[in-house]
Amino acid sequence: MAEMESVTRLPDDFDGRVRLFPLPDLVVFPHAMQPLHIFEPRYCELLQESLATDRLITMATITPGIATSGFEPPDLEPIVCISRIISHVATEENRHNVLLLGAQRARIRRELDTQRSFRMAEVEVIPDVYPPSVSKAAKPFANAC
Repeated sequence: MAEMESVTRLPDDFDGRVRLFPLPDLVVFPHAMQPLHIFEPRYCELLQESLATDRLITMATITPGIATSGFEPPDLEPIVCISRIISHVATEENRHNVLLLGAQRARIRRELDTQRSFRMAEVEVIPDVYPPSVSKAAKPFANAC
C-alpha cells in the first residue's frame, strides 16, 4: 500500500495549478492506468515540462456535443484526474509513449491564461472519502502492494 500511496500522492508543494491534456471520450480514474501516444507539438511541450518538474499531467474530458467556433478551445468537463507519469519512452520523430497512473480527482476552478501552447487550470483536489463502515481491507488497493 505504501508504494501505491507514494505514486498517487501529490507533491508537498502542489499549488493547485495543473497542465491539462484534454481528450474526447476519455475519463481517467484514480489508481487506473492510461497509456498515451503523444505527438502534437503542444502536448510534447506539456510532456517535457512535466518530466522536468513534477511528472504530473491532468487528463480532462472534452464536453461532448458542444460545438465550438474553431477559434475557441473546446469546453471541458469540470472533474479531471491528476495523473502521474510512471513510464516514458521517446520514439522517432518526437513521438512519446507514456503510461499514466491516475492519482487524484480534482475540480477545475478556473482556466489560467498562460503563454504556453497547452491549457492550464487551477483546480481543487477532491479527496476520496470512504464510509466509516468500510474497513481498511476493503479500500481499493489496500492489499495490492
